[in-house]
Amino acid sequence: MRVMLFGALAAVGLAVATPVPPFVDPSDPAHEVPRPTRPLEWGDVNVLHTTDIHGWISGHSKPVYPEKSWSGDFGDLYSFTKRMRRMAAERGSDILLVDTGDRRIGHGLTDHILDPLTDINGQNVSYMYRTIRYDLVVPGNHDLQNPNVVNFTMNRLVKLWGDKYLTSNINRVNGTSLGARFRYWKTPMGKQMMAFGVVTAKADTPKGLLQKVVPINEMIKQKWFKDAIKPKSTRPVDVFVLLGHVDPQETKEDDNIVLIYEAIRREHPLTPILIFAGHTHKRWCRTFEVEGNFTRSMLIQSGEYFDTVGWMSVKLDNNTTPQNLTFSRRYLDNNVKTYMFHTGIKDEVQFHTSQGKRLSRYIEKMEKSEALSKVYGELDRDYYLDRKEWTEKEQDESSLFSFYLDATATSLIDSKKSPNWLFFSNWGIVRGSIYRGPFTLSDLYAISPDASDKSPFLYTTVPRRIADQIVEMTQRVDKARGNLEKVPRLQARDFKTIKDDSQAHFFSSPDKPVATTYGRVTTDECGSDGDDISHVEIPKVKFDKAKSGLPVYFWRKNYASELGLEEPVDIIVTNRTGSKFVPGALELLGTSVANRELKAYRDDVNQYNLILEYVQNKFPSTPATPLAGKKDA
Repeated sequence: MRVMLFGALAAVGLAVATPVPPFVDPSDPAHEVPRPTRPLEWGDVNVLHTTDIHGWISGHSKPVYPEKSWSGDFGDLYSFTKRMRRMAAERGSDILLVDTGDRRIGHGLTDHILDPLTDINGQNVSYMYRTIRYDLVVPGNHDLQNPNVVNFTMNRLVKLWGDKYLTSNINRVNGTSLGARFRYWKTPMGKQMMAFGVVTAKADTPKGLLQKVVPINEMIKQKWFKDAIKPKSTRPVDVFVLLGHVDPQETKEDDNIVLIYEAIRREHPLTPILIFAGHTHKRWCRTFEVEGNFTRSMLIQSGEYFDTVGWMSVKLDNNTTPQNLTFSRRYLDNNVKTYMFHTGIKDEVQFHTSQGKRLSRYIEKMEKSEALSKVYGELDRDYYLDRKEWTEKEQDESSLFSFYLDATATSLIDSKKSPNWLFFSNWGIVRGSIYRGPFTLSDLYAISPDASDKSPFLYTTVPRRIADQIVEMTQRVDKARGNLEKVPRLQARDFKTIKDDSQAHFFSSPDKPVATTYGRVTTDECGSDGDDISHVEIPKVKFDKAKSGLPVYFWRKNYASELGLEEPVDIIVTNRTGSKFVPGALELLGTSVANRELKAYRDDVNQYNLILEYVQNKFPSTPATPLAGKKDA
């Protein structure tokens, strides 16, 4: 009877239930690139924002999510911004395009070219930002660290940008500003604007070219700044714009961008201040309230590696009445479908402008001429930086750290020279995931911050007991151990907070489309409605620094447990770890090793070619004819 009843209920269920589609992995390229479902909210002043592009002007090219959602290149961005400017003019509103720094270091198009004064491609990567007609830019710390790049900036870029290149706290060695301390101008719609731009005080600047960056808490006390923000009838300001390559949540005074906001607010109690931040590679937003708890300013941060184009809009008043201004913010995925939706164009052929297509072709040409498209092998799986936490047991076959350790064991370490060895490094030797399929020189730069560094790996020989203690030291590092975040259950409805003149209250937002692909999922101080597209959150763990400030390490050892305590073991390390940490660590353990005793391990395998050698030998492919390039590796 129970069987019959179950069967009857099952039959009814089958008759009325909606078929459930089979599960498709959120990374599967079979998914269509998701489209936005809501138009942007326009105001009197609208701003498109990029930050921390780090050379990714060609976009993300891998056929897997989240990469497919970030596939737009600078040619696509050009077409988008040109059409958005036309839409703004038709609406009778203003639109700005701003960038908050770190345009270099993170991609082969910048890391492979470190002397733009002598390399035409190195120059053109920087010139493209001017071609797209950014209204305001500020350098990041990575834009200021290389002497050749700084020389190029001083002698070429600053002259090209004029007062749009903001360096409010960056001075040349003679005390003059690298670029413009501020910009004051009138927009096409007649708004009087004033803008400032700052960079983190932690930036390392080349000696002999630039002074140390002026901390924010000192900059706001300087006469030029006080004079600039002092209200003047001859120089009225309708809107302030503040760019900062700083952590927007930093509370230390030297990097606290809120101090600039407060200084301006003391002189201009009601004038809107639009703030755009960067440096910490996330999507984030907050608002600022004036006396009476009225919102009249907003800050946004817009992602990393050209995955995001931020949007902020504000509807203005006459700046005389304490009341809320209407702000909106949105984080757009960088791809053509997103751009087509927000410009109202349904035909992709019609979306692309002739200049945009020329830029896309030129970027592709640059990558070929720098040999960045050369294929070194064919990976059979994806290797992730931070999907799961690495452990010494190395049970996660998809760990990028295990991939790197396999490379050292296979292509670096000479078993005859080093029958017993310990290799270790800090997490900083890699910086991004890599995906199955062809592995190119461009992929090397994407995952390795030291890809241009041809320094040798270093080693020293110690007794086995010292090697054991080194491993114990790495295991004891007090780091925050993140857990793999579970993919959140998708809810039919969510809630967001809005404010009126009297109180905060909640209302249910319209139903969101069901998320199917990996991508950014953002909740910030402005709510949870900032993402333009609903995504499945990318599983991620955090590799936080230890409380002591020491980095977190990964390692592999190759010696038997029964090896005698005084038997020799070669400790092999990256140049970065060896030169900075190994001598001090060994001294703590009672073994004094001077820097001169850390020797080059091999002359033929270094930090530049290790991964390339490994991929060529471990994952051979039959690539197309190698692309000829002046810097073919």
